[in-house]
Amino acid sequence: QELYAMYGDMCVLDAGDFGFVHLKWFRDGYFDGNTVYTDSREMFDDLWEMWMDYVLLAPVKGTDREELDYDELYAELPEDKQADIELLMDSWKEKHRNKGYKRFIRDGIVCEEQWEKQQTPKVCYFLKEAYTSNENGYNLVEDLHDCEQPWTMWRKIAIWTQAIHNAFSQNMCEYDEEVLRSHEKEIIDRIAVVNVKKSNGENSSNYEDLEKYAIEDRAEIKRELEIIRPDIIVCGNNCSLLKIVLGDDFHNEDTWDNMLGLWKDTLVIDYYHPAVHYPNRVNYYALMSICDVAKRKYGTPF
Repeated sequence: QELYAMYGDMCVLDAGDFGFVHLKWFRDGYFDGNTVYTDSREMFDDLWEMWMDYVLLAPVKGTDREELDYDELYAELPEDKQADIELLMDSWKEKHRNKGYKRFIRDGIVCEEQWEKQQTPKVCYFLKEAYTSNENGYNLVEDLHDCEQPWTMWRKIAIWTQAIHNAFSQNMCEYDEEVLRSHEKEIIDRIAVVNVKKSNGENSSNYEDLEKYAIEDRAEIKRELEIIRPDIIVCGNNCSLLKIVLGDDFHNEDTWDNMLGLWKDTLVIDYYHPAVHYPNRVNYYALMSICDVAKRKYGTPF
């Protein structure tokens, strides 16, 4: 719809088993061009390039800024990440609805205001799936922001996040349960969360099922991460799924026990899933140690 409003002479139609048809250059009662897509990522990339051309290149044509590349121009755009994520979630939910999927769970940045103004690394948790019995799904990040106190797993994530913040701020303080618990709510407001599987979530995860969603939705997942632009991505023992999404843009040493990697300037840490039963104290010190290794290897990521 946004591209239609921009160009006025194009549309994308669902052609069922034949894929999607991009009709363009409408004049004199018919379209001069069309492209048929059977690969959602290819379609997304082409439409994304059209958006970039309109929003980034057209305004600078004929000016001294015409020589800037996409990344430089994109960085100058005003920030409205939550609105961008909502648009993405709307189209994503519709895609899943058309596939017969149910219980779509929205995620993203918990509180954009707190996310943007923090002076600590922006941490995004890349997890597997969330679960609800509500056929209409729900908004995970809204619930996290609105709750008086985070529920069990997210209380643990608050402690993990403080360990990461402390490690990169040179504040290698000892574990103090009472102090850490007192900051839970404000810490959760400063994170982002991206689940691979947005619909049909289950209480226990099946890797082949998660892999299917990572492949089907890799364009949307990557776009969500691009909008969020975290300093650090913490994978919940699912870095292999992130590799599917990011492809050749993700770099690590690709050894079986490697926990660190880079996506552009974003540090990636592959750790346990937050549902792991190790004590909070153990996870706190483990993450601080991992971040210390990451600092020496890649530097401070913000």
